[in-house]
Order: sequence, then C-alpha cells, then structure tokens
Amino acid sequence: AAPAAASVAPKAVAPAAEVEEAAPVLGEVPASMQDLVKRVLAGAVDAVRELEEKVKGDEELCVKVVSDGLVRQLVEMLKKEATSEDALKLLLLLTDAGVGQKNVDV
Repeated sequence: AAPAAASVAPKAVAPAAEVEEAAPVLGEVPASMQDLVKRVLAGAVDAVRELEEKVKGDEELCVKVVSDGLVRQLVEMLKKEATSEDALKLLLLLTDAGVGQKNVDV
C-alpha cells in the first residue's frame, strides 16, 4: 500500500504591496527640453514628433531624455493606432542610441 500523503496546509500569502508609480526624474534632461518631455509624458503626439526631431543624431541626448515614465508613456501610445507610429519611431531611435552607448549601465 502506498503511504498516505501528508496533509500540507497552504501558507497564507501576504498581499502584494501596492506599487506606487514614481514621478519621472527629469534631472538628466536638459532644462531646455524638460517641458517637451513633460508633454510627451502627457501623451501629446506632436511632442513625440518634436522630441524625435530634437534628439535625432545625438545619442547622448537620447540617453538623457529616457526615463521610466517616458518609455512607459511611449509603450502606452503604441496601443493606440493614432499614436503608435510616432511612438514606435521615437522608441526605436532611443533604443538604438542606448545600444550604441559604451556605458553598460545604459
């Protein structure tokens, strides 16, 4: 006869702590571009286009404007047909700049 399986009571799991969304830190973003980045964070597609034009060809500036909030907003914009193309272009530009950096922390 097979031995009886021991009864194991399930352990209570503490509820996951709610993750509070931190406000993006714009400390690395040049002062001249902070308003533009804030407009992108607000979901303004014209600001996405303008930011793409301003950072194009400047990998260092691309890395400076990237913040968790910025990338999160661009990913949200990918979900909407009206904004997906512009968001994708900027994400590709920022990703390419990050990959091109010699700094492994990027």
